[in-house]
Amino acid sequence: MAPRRSGGSQTTIPLRRPRRVHDRDEAACLRAVAKLGPETTKQLRADWNSWDT
Repeated sequence: MAPRRSGGSQTTIPLRRPRRVHDRDEAACLRAVAKLGPETTKQLRADWNSWDT
């Protein structure tokens, strides 16, 4: 790596913060809430959980 012209330390560079990454289930839940609304999503989840398969 080439030295910096200003001669400053590399510690002066701000660290990049990693953005939060959703797992697949959480991303699917967020899409469902965005499309259907929170109440419909809760009702669908309750219906799905009540089925005994």
